[in-house]
Formats: sequence, structure tokens, C-alpha cells
Amino acid sequence: MKIVVSGHHTDTGDSLRIYVEEHIKKLSKFFDGEIEPRVLFEKEHNTYKSEIIIKDKKGNHAELVANGESEDIHRAFELALDKIAHQARKYHEKVKKSFKKKMKSREKEINLALTPDPNS
Repeated sequence: MKIVVSGHHTDTGDSLRIYVEEHIKKLSKFFDGEIEPRVLFEKEHNTYKSEIIIKDKKGNHAELVANGESEDIHRAFELALDKIAHQARKYHEKVKKSFKKKMKSREKEINLALTPDPNS
């Protein structure tokens, strides 16, 4: 997983990059395949803005976006991370529910195919 961390009008040092990577890697459990996360930091006057964008590269065309704003750069990231984690959980549940629905449908088709026709 390649995590892109960039900043606009602010420096994203090694400690911030490590902090971001540790927390973003935890979100991979909600996705089946490879994800492509990008974290953008911006400083405006005395506030930091953080934006997290996660694309699911498996082909599901899922794109999750969350923003956070605070006077502390780490807090801005944490606010955005909380939002994106909530979205990821919802996305994961949706995918799981869809999978179960498809499996039930296939199970019914198999049972119908295996059931002998009483008219023959």
C-alpha cells in the first residue's frame, strides 16, 4: 500500500508521515483489496486542514473522502480519520451485505436445479 502524504503551505516531516501511515494502515481491514490512500494537509492562518481520500483499487470504484480542521495538525488528521473510519465501516457492511445476498440467491438457484421436477 502506497500512502501519499503531502502538504500545502506546511511541512509534512517524517514524524507526521509515520503517524499518518500507522493510522491509515489500520483502515485496510475494511477493504478486500489494495487501497490507494492520499492525505493532504493545508495551513490557513492559524488552522490546519486535513483531507483523506481513499480509493479502492479492486475495481469497486469506491472513493471515500473526509476532512478535518483544527489548530493542531495531528488533531485535524484525527478528526478526518474518525470520519473516514466511519465511512469505511459503512462501506464494509454494505459490501458484506451484498455478498450475503448474492450467496443466498445462488443457493436458491442451486436448490431449484437439484430439486426433482414432480411433473416428470
